Amino acid sequence: MHQAERLLKLAGAVSEAAEVAGVEGVSSGVRIVPGGGISIEESTSSDLCVRMIRNGRLGLGAASGSGDLPTILDMAIAGSRAGMTVGWSFPPAADAGEIETRHPALAVIGIEDLAGLLLGIEDAIREQSPHAAVTGTICRRDLEIFLANTSGFQGSYGKSVIDLDLELSFPEKDGMLVQSLRFASGLPLASPRTICEAAVRVASESGRKVSVPRGAMPVVLSPAVLCALLQSFRAGVGARALLDRSSPLADLQGSRVAPAAVTLLDRPRLPYGAASAPFDAEGVPTHDRHLIREGILCGSVNDLATAAALGVEPTGNASRSPGEMPRPSCTNLVLEPGTASLGELLQAHESCVLIRELLPGSSGDALSGEFCFDVALAVLFDHGEPAGRIENLSMTGNALEMIGSIEAVESALYSVETDWLPSVLIPSASLESGA
Repeated sequence: MHQAERLLKLAGAVSEAAEVAGVEGVSSGVRIVPGGGISIEESTSSDLCVRMIRNGRLGLGAASGSGDLPTILDMAIAGSRAGMTVGWSFPPAADAGEIETRHPALAVIGIEDLAGLLLGIEDAIREQSPHAAVTGTICRRDLEIFLANTSGFQGSYGKSVIDLDLELSFPEKDGMLVQSLRFASGLPLASPRTICEAAVRVASESGRKVSVPRGAMPVVLSPAVLCALLQSFRAGVGARALLDRSSPLADLQGSRVAPAAVTLLDRPRLPYGAASAPFDAEGVPTHDRHLIREGILCGSVNDLATAAALGVEPTGNASRSPGEMPRPSCTNLVLEPGTASLGELLQAHESCVLIRELLPGSSGDALSGEFCFDVALAVLFDHGEPAGRIENLSMTGNALEMIGSIEAVESALYSVETDWLPSVLIPSASLESGA
């Protein structure tokens, strides 16, 4: 990170205060394509970003690859001429402590191991269906993050993450059953059979096609579907939405927003979490915190700018993409498990629909929570037993209201994107099944 240190020195000489962030990454992965065959994908990246406060205004300069430092500096100076007025300061030196972000088992995982895992997954699903297919990628990302400012903060850490993005296709008499496996984790992956276990079970239970009456009925949402609903909550607890009062949660701090069975945490210090970090994108130390505690809304997330505007301490939730200003964001969301098994959730009502997966591109308004989801995979259960797969199903409603109506929570957690979530039972959801 010698370039970052040089850039900070240059920026500090022409501004009241400056900050430099650098990220270097190496990605190694394997892709399996339709028709068979594996290709190797390897890439490297290097991003450098400077923010400076000059004449009381904020400017940004950034470059990817081998950027020219004077050019990056000129970008920040030019940006500060029309940048926002700054009412906060870069944080001073602080002990952010250490967290476990790089599992030793990931350090020895190579291309051959990833290829073996991918082929093992393909073999595991073909034991269920000889003509099943796997497409997609598994890759390992190694990142080195550096951040320093002229107020005295300097910190760095490394992390390793496994990204899995696969589609599993099971041919059936009346079409193709397609399921997705998508998550990111700093933990070593389980065996191919364990990874595919839920998908294989779904393929065996989907059975014949059935329909459901138009209207409302109980549903069990898989962790993947719950993750989609939680996007509205992520947006709603962000301090920017609270500041401009565009969030439905703006006046609900300390109020009940869900049943007592619901406790939701933001865990940036989760060991080996895909979004874990000892400090955020502005150098503020992170800490795990409750967002909902036994149904009561008790937290929001902010960065330096929104914390200053609200007159509160920053929560250590600033995040940013290369070349962009920081923004407040949740990290690893964890919904605490309940006491019921998935089977018990499915038996809680005489009949219910298990919503396994949504189609890509389903529409929704993240802030208001209003959504209309097209369902990719749903199974009707009658007295806890699978009755058949529902085709052309849509589900409409409000994500925040649906989270607020959770009746029961599964006792197990699963990795979905960067979150760890259970399945949940919703007593009433609006469903419509097409022809």
